[in-house]
Amino acid sequence: MNDNDLTVAQPKAPWYPTAIKYGVIFGLISGLVTVVIFLTENFGNIWLGMIVGLLVSITGIVLMHREYKSNNGGYMSYGQGLISGIVMSVIAGLISGTISFLYIQFVDPTILDKMAELQIQMLEKMNFPEEQMEEAITKMEAENTASKQLTGGLFSGLIGGLILSLIVSAFTKRTRPEFE
Repeated sequence: MNDNDLTVAQPKAPWYPTAIKYGVIFGLISGLVTVVIFLTENFGNIWLGMIVGLLVSITGIVLMHREYKSNNGGYMSYGQGLISGIVMSVIAGLISGTISFLYIQFVDPTILDKMAELQIQMLEKMNFPEEQMEEAITKMEAENTASKQLTGGLFSGLIGGLILSLIVSAFTKRTRPEFE
């Protein structure tokens, strides 16, 4: 019997260090994007913010999957891609939400008022009836808080991470052959 007859399973590197690393990196990037939006007061362009956020998230998941596969002989199961993408996104959402919270709490507490004013202007342009307008303003005031920014970041990281990871993992997975 020679060495070629024995197949030794390659040890797998765990997914979580890579997910944590990319969660921190892309959480900081997302937080920086948020701060730039706050500083420029460009929160009225909702579509641009959504597209940039989506591109940052997809890029983070793809790069994380690429590194994970390079550490594992080029292989990653769909499940590994899914769970690592979700964990990365939750960490990124938590960090980004924390940055938003800290900015609102300590740097510019008036930013929420500016955002609410813009939302009211948007409602007025849509010719909302007066009683619905008052109800919407009351609801906005209750929901526009620094702590809601933190929980919103965590929630969007979880839900957005789940949806994006479901999709991205389908393209980035590379299953190890059964009889290797």
